[in-house]
Amino acid sequence: MSNASDITSGGGQPASPSQPPNSNSRSQPAEGRIYDLGYQRYTGPREGRPRAVRALVRAGLRRAWGIGRPFRAKLAPWALFAIALVPALVALGIAALIGERFSPIRFENYYANIARILLLFCTAVAPELVCPDLRQRVLTLYFSRSVGRLDYLLARLGALFISLLIISLTPQIVLFVGNALAATDSARYVRDNLDALPRILAAGLLISLYFGSISLAVAAHTTRRVFAAGGFFALMLISTAVAASVHATLENDPSRALALLALSEVPIAATAWIFDAPPPAGIATRVDLPPGLWLLAALTYSALALLLLVRRYLRLAP
Repeated sequence: MSNASDITSGGGQPASPSQPPNSNSRSQPAEGRIYDLGYQRYTGPREGRPRAVRALVRAGLRRAWGIGRPFRAKLAPWALFAIALVPALVALGIAALIGERFSPIRFENYYANIARILLLFCTAVAPELVCPDLRQRVLTLYFSRSVGRLDYLLARLGALFISLLIISLTPQIVLFVGNALAATDSARYVRDNLDALPRILAAGLLISLYFGSISLAVAAHTTRRVFAAGGFFALMLISTAVAASVHATLENDPSRALALLALSEVPIAATAWIFDAPPPAGIATRVDLPPGLWLLAALTYSALALLLLVRRYLRLAP
């Protein structure tokens, strides 16, 4: 058998297992080396806060619609969007069969038909936009960059506002285009109903701002999504039920003003005023209030909700 001392190293010299380690290696300091891996400095334009806000809006839209998330996160928003399209498709079917004149679903009452859909959408989506950030305490990461508190708030509100606009305006556009195609004279239909387009846009902007600002204001005051969803839903329904009960009990002139406390019906009556049409079925039909008062109430509630949002985030300790 060969001896261990006969084993040679790479240099051809015998290895000496019993040789003590080099004593000079302990006295020499460790050396650091820098390797050039091809990193380059950023030489493009510095886009600053607007770019950051746009990125937050895109991220909020993805979160609102469940894009890049599990299927259960997509179920509620996309199902509600599909349900909001159903009245438009029904109206188009009626228009194709017996003509557009006899359709019970028109531009002026469409928002009344999908108001509950918008309410449920805000109930599901608004907590998803702000509650996880509050619960996980990641706002410090946002605010350590070029994004300020109002920038973050604007981005989250913008994502919810755009989502609500998609749900509120898409069915109206489908209804307008479908009726124009189903009409015997499409060009004449467009000319006769062209004045409805700015009203559709104004009503969509109003109802999206109203539901979006109030739902986000409620969600921003809790870290639990279930509490935010339940709080907003209860606020809408209980306020309407209380206002209707008080008016039915008193039935006098002072009680008419209490109808403005029906938060779920205020934006619907306001959109009816935009279309110069009578308000839909509800407490607004049972009280004799000036039509413009509903619009004023909707704008006032939206402004108060925005003020609560700004106050909440300016005082929030991230």
